[in-house]
Amino acid sequence: MIKIIVLLKRRPDLSQEDFIAYWRDVHSGVAASGPGFKKHMGRYVQNYPIPGLSPENEFAGVVECWFDSYDDMIACTDNAYYRSVIREDEGKFIDWSNVVRFVVEENVVFDKYTRADVSTD
Repeated sequence: MIKIIVLLKRRPDLSQEDFIAYWRDVHSGVAASGPGFKKHMGRYVQNYPIPGLSPENEFAGVVECWFDSYDDMIACTDNAYYRSVIREDEGKFIDWSNVVRFVVEENVVFDKYTRADVSTD
């Protein structure tokens, strides 16, 4: 399992509420309608900070993009739709100069939601 995890910064001209509303209500549809996205991306998760439990003004949200393989990740992010439509839309609410991006390989230790338990006890 390969994931892209990005700690997002909002554009300074947007409030946190406007950032989340646009990301949730507009951008999610743009991303989900991408040709081949549902074929190559296994899961797209938007994570919104909980006020009072997350640092104020640090990051506006965290996105997770899950892929079965590196090839699926490349197929999803290295195409004309992603470069022209999705990246353009992201510029309407994300401050790309201040994000933190990780490409990671997942190692599940336990997962009560899928009943996977790879621990040795």
